[in-house]
Amino acid sequence: MSISENIAAIRQQIDQAARHSGRTGQEITLVGASKMNDAAACREAIAAGIDVLGENRVQEMTQKLAENAYDGAPLHFIGHLQRNKVKQVVGKAALIQSVGSLALLDEIEKTAEKLGIVQDILLEVNIAGEESKGGCTPREAEELAALSADHPAVLHPEWVAEHDGNYYLDPGLPEVRELVIQGAEELVRNYDIDGIHLDDYFYPGSGFDDGAAYAKYGKTLEGAAEAILSFNKGIIDAICDVVPAVKPQCAFYERFGWQGMKALAETIAKEKGMFVIIDGKRNDIGSTMTAYAVAHLGDVEVEGEVYTPFGGDALTVNGYLGTDGISPLTDICVKKDAGIFVLVKTSNPSSGELQDRSLEGRPLYAAMGEMCEKWGESCMGELGYSAVGAVVGATYPEQLAEMRKAMPHTFLLVPGYGAQGGGAKDVIGAFDEKGLGAIVNSSRAVLTAWQKQNRPGSEYAAAARDEAIRMRDDITQYLPEIRL
Repeated sequence: MSISENIAAIRQQIDQAARHSGRTGQEITLVGASKMNDAAACREAIAAGIDVLGENRVQEMTQKLAENAYDGAPLHFIGHLQRNKVKQVVGKAALIQSVGSLALLDEIEKTAEKLGIVQDILLEVNIAGEESKGGCTPREAEELAALSADHPAVLHPEWVAEHDGNYYLDPGLPEVRELVIQGAEELVRNYDIDGIHLDDYFYPGSGFDDGAAYAKYGKTLEGAAEAILSFNKGIIDAICDVVPAVKPQCAFYERFGWQGMKALAETIAKEKGMFVIIDGKRNDIGSTMTAYAVAHLGDVEVEGEVYTPFGGDALTVNGYLGTDGISPLTDICVKKDAGIFVLVKTSNPSSGELQDRSLEGRPLYAAMGEMCEKWGESCMGELGYSAVGAVVGATYPEQLAEMRKAMPHTFLLVPGYGAQGGGAKDVIGAFDEKGLGAIVNSSRAVLTAWQKQNRPGSEYAAAARDEAIRMRDDITQYLPEIRL
């Protein structure tokens, strides 16, 4: 059956159903899900009289827009929309049908305001309360619908601060403080109350007690490095029996000079049997990469004496200089039973500016994934995975599942879970049928869990452990039983 014949048959069914309810078929909007159909098919559907076309994949929608596939019919976005893809949809789709959270609504509102438009949406409501289904609860839907046009967050989106996946009015702004004062004055004017206690007036980033480190070393680079090391030790002690790996980010140590790098080395030494991924994202020519490989993964000889500078188990690298920047690392991996993770499809919002560009008919990230498979041929492990892994973000679940299939021998490092918006359902595509092949990274959601849980800074380690357990249980519920 052709597209036009199919549409005609559906129209007939709609007319019959409408008559039974005392309506006419003209009152019913027919939305055709055009996903997985090319631009030519979309044009055929429009010519046959489809009312609306609906897409659920942002990347596919963007490509078809460039091909003028929707000319002649409104476009609706009908799938789950991630916050980091809102800018690609707002103003392009006449209607977004799948808004199920305040965070997503806020992001849509901010983007629409910047464009000077009003974006039509539908609230997605999970009336059955099924965990496997998206959408907000009926009560949450009422609250979202009640967020009027004069709400402070709507009138002044610049007052809103995002932290750990949540949104707050930023008390660092004088306008927000004035709003709080006005609210307090209104309370005391209209109600017979004895006082107001501003408890847990949230401000992102405050609360951890660094006093002991600064008391010993002063407010110096050494003091800051010691405070970081103390924090790290607490985290590692709390989670070492819950999660298999830690991933210290070099930049946050390098900014404190050699004192910070010393804290990095001591953090790695404190690993308590955990797998240590040094997040350096190194990228350079062969001789320089050899030095990076020796520093982070290998040994260095000093006048006949052999030393291990950092002793990491793996290093994140940028592979866009090609093979001569990777070969020194694979040599070290074989010698030291170490690994690397090559940037393939990263989790940051602008990653698509380069990584999604077409190269010989496919995205650039797909070509990089293919190279990872090739680079890993010389260093295969017992379980079928090589020492060359790939970084593929949880914020792009479709591409994540795509690359899992395209790289059967490549272990995946998956950032973006938690604070960047990725969830358990977004990361399961990274694992193979045995429940293996990937490690999911969560940084801010674990390190600042005490803030999200509204606990004092002194409980940061205990809060991190609770969040790590929650994250582990959240992900493993969707995975098959692990088989070695």
